[in-house]
Amino acid sequence: GSVTIPSSVTYNSTSYAVTSIGNNAFQNCTGLTSVTIPNSVTSIGASAFQNCTGLTSVTIPNSVTTIAEGAFFYCTGLTSVTIPNAVTLIGNLAFYNCTGLTSVTIPNSVTSIGDSAFAFCTGLTSVTVNWTTPLAINANVFQGVTLSGVALNVPAGTVATYDAAAVWTEFGSITLGTEDFAALNKLKVYPNPSNGIFNFELANDLQIEVYNNLGQLVSSEKMISGTNTINIMDKEAGIYFLKANDGNNISTYKIIKN
Repeated sequence: GSVTIPSSVTYNSTSYAVTSIGNNAFQNCTGLTSVTIPNSVTSIGASAFQNCTGLTSVTIPNSVTTIAEGAFFYCTGLTSVTIPNAVTLIGNLAFYNCTGLTSVTIPNSVTSIGDSAFAFCTGLTSVTVNWTTPLAINANVFQGVTLSGVALNVPAGTVATYDAAAVWTEFGSITLGTEDFAALNKLKVYPNPSNGIFNFELANDLQIEVYNNLGQLVSSEKMISGTNTINIMDKEAGIYFLKANDGNNISTYKIIKN
C-alpha cells in the first residue's frame, strides 16, 4: 500500500508539526509500495524504511536535510531516487543493497556521504553529481558496485577534475551532466572495457576523438548517426579518453582497452 505522512498531527487538541520520521518508523513494512513525505519533515531517521522491499517510489521533499544511517537499507524495490538540494548528510548504509536502484542524483548541498551509503547497489547505471569540486568519499561508499559499468554525470568543465579524484575516477564514463550530452545524442559505447574495438550508437553525427592518458590524439573520425566502430587494437592496454563533439558541446568518456 501507499502512505502519505501528514504535515501535522493533533494530540490533546494541540497541533504538532511532523518534522522527522523516527528511527525504525517503517522498518520491515514489506507491503509498503510508495510513501509521500510532507515538506515539514527535515530528517529521515536511522533505519526508517529499512527492509521495505516493496517500496518502489519515494518522494523526498526539499525540506529534508538529513538522511540518517540505514534509512533505506535493503530497499531492493527502489528504482531511482533524487536527493533534494537541502540534504547535507547521507548517513552510513543509507541506501545499502538497494539492488533495484538504477540512477541516483546527489546535489551539491551534500557535504558528507557515510560509509557504504550506496554499497551493493548493483543495478546502478548512472550517478549524477553537482559539486564543482569532487566530494572526498571513502572507497566503500560504492563497495560491491562495478563502477566501470556506471556513467558519472558531472557539471560542465569538471570532467578532468573528477577523473583525477579518488573513487570518482573509477567510473566507466564521466560525462557532462548539465547538458545531459549522452541523453541528447543517445550515445552508447560498448563493450567497455574491450580488446580495442569499441562500438558506438549515435542519434546524431558526432566528431569522435580518442586520446591516450598522456593527452596524445590516437584516433579522430567523423561518425554518422547509427552504429559505428573505432579500432585501437594496435594500441597498448590502458585508459583512453574519448571526446565526442556535436558542434555545441564536448563530452569526455573514459574507455579502457584490455
